[in-house]
Order: sequence, then structure tokens, then C-alpha cells
Amino acid sequence: GYAFRLDIESVYFSPRLATERHRVITQVDAHERVIDMFAGVGPFAVPMAARGADVVAAELNDSAVEYLSLNAEQNDVVNNLHVISGDVQTLSDTYTDWADRLIMNLPHSAHEFLNTAVRLAGDECVIHYYDIQHEDTLYKPGIEAIRSAAEPNYQVTVETRHEVRSYAPHEYNICLDVRLQRR
Repeated sequence: GYAFRLDIESVYFSPRLATERHRVITQVDAHERVIDMFAGVGPFAVPMAARGADVVAAELNDSAVEYLSLNAEQNDVVNNLHVISGDVQTLSDTYTDWADRLIMNLPHSAHEFLNTAVRLAGDECVIHYYDIQHEDTLYKPGIEAIRSAAEPNYQVTVETRHEVRSYAPHEYNICLDVRLQRR
């Protein structure tokens, strides 16, 4: 039910991830505070804002930022969606301890941003963490990385873990839905 404008030559977008995006978006409640750490053109951020969440969408790619802003206007969510052009690691202290939910859809390097995610997480926060892993160790590296970044300040509970799709022979794009609760 949402329309997205984009230039496939300058931004990444995969329609094959629609089911996964829908799974996550339907978990969002109105008035939640969400940070989409790698927002792209807004396929997570725009529908979450339409559900009434207060969404901060950070994006480094200037072209994606332009389309994200356009998509927010086109889908009438500009009041709920704050676009940040730049690296999520430089989000101001305004967002420290702020988020109820974090989207970390940058599978090859999301682990490099876990310290930032923990800084942005509120007292209770769900992280949707995406990774690419070998079939022999699908979830363990991500769980260990999240625990290393969040403990002992947070209790870490893995709520769901699943394969999103096949990525390469013996490798899978996976998602961990992890709840952090401040101790």
C-alpha cells in the first residue's frame, strides 16, 4: 500500500524483501520511537511512520536521502518521519537512550554499529539485526556480538531468529529480533 520512488542505479532496493519488511513493520505500535539506522529510500521507515511511530531515518547515501524525503512526502508521513542525512554514528545526543525499536538492516557490517545501537536504545528496546552468515554458524556470531555490546548494562533476550533468504551457496541473510532491557 506504499509507493516508493528510487533510481536503482544510485540506491539499493530489493522487492524480494517485502515479506520480511512486512513482518517487522506489523510489530510496530503507534507512538513507538524507532530509529532506522540504515534507512535507504524508506521501505521500513515510511510504513512505520504511517502506523503512527515517531521514526528517525538515518542514511549516508545522498541520493537515497533525497528519495527518502520524497517518499515520506508522497506517502504523507512527513510529520512522523525525521530524515537524518549522514552516518548514524553521528546522531546527536538527542537520540541517546531514546529508541524503543532499532532497525539494523545492513547485513554485511551491522555488527560494526552495535555500540551505536546500544547508545541509542532506551530502557527497553527491540533490535532487528540483519546479518549474512554461513549455514554452520547462522545465529551464533550475531548473538555473541549483540551480547558483547549490550551486556552487562542490558539483559539480552533473543525473541526470534530466522533465515530471511539464501544469499550464496551455504550462506544466508538472517534476522535476529532481540529485546534489550536495561538492568
